[in-house]
Amino acid sequence: GKAVFTIQFNVAIDTDSVAIGDNIQISGANGSATATIEWRDDNTTMQLTTLQNFTTISPCFSGGITLEIFGDGANPVMDAQGKAIDGNNNGLPGGDWTDSYDILC
Repeated sequence: GKAVFTIQFNVAIDTDSVAIGDNIQISGANGSATATIEWRDDNTTMQLTTLQNFTTISPCFSGGITLEIFGDGANPVMDAQGKAIDGNNNGLPGGDWTDSYDILC
């Protein structure tokens, strides 16, 4: 099946600042994935659904899938107030958020 990620932000996000492959990366042993984005809850909840099956992105027992959301760099994800997200949770704008998910087959 497809990989589905639901991310809850503590602030509304400027949805125009979000781009898969630019400031959001989904990757596994076989490279990067593409995904659709659905916004809910006044742009505080983002659901990503990969276009590829999760085993195409990362075959069984190959290290899982990594999701990265960039708050640093030339094109960070921005909140609705025009500030970069606090991806590293240090209380300041900026910083990247990364999490990895193991695939159980």
